[in-house]
Amino acid sequence: MVNLISFVLSLLSGAVGGNIAGNAMKKYDLGMLGNTVAGLIGGAIGGPVTNMLMAHPETLYGVLTNIIGSGVGGAIIMIVVGLIKNAFTNRHAH
Repeated sequence: MVNLISFVLSLLSGAVGGNIAGNAMKKYDLGMLGNTVAGLIGGAIGGPVTNMLMAHPETLYGVLTNIIGSGVGGAIIMIVVGLIKNAFTNRHAH
């Protein structure tokens, strides 16, 4: 049950991180749905990686690092996808 809760927290935190990054960095914004999907993917990667590297997910410290790692993962994936999208858009515009 802890693993399921941890994974759901990872997804939610990633989605939030992706949307915060999209709003903060308009140049890479993918729209609400795109930011959310990229954030979900980043959260699914960032949370488990953070848990493996830093803490046990059943502790308060582990939950907090999971949330932070997932949010950062969501933001990173959203920015990377935004960079790729912009590169293809700029290449086809010329």
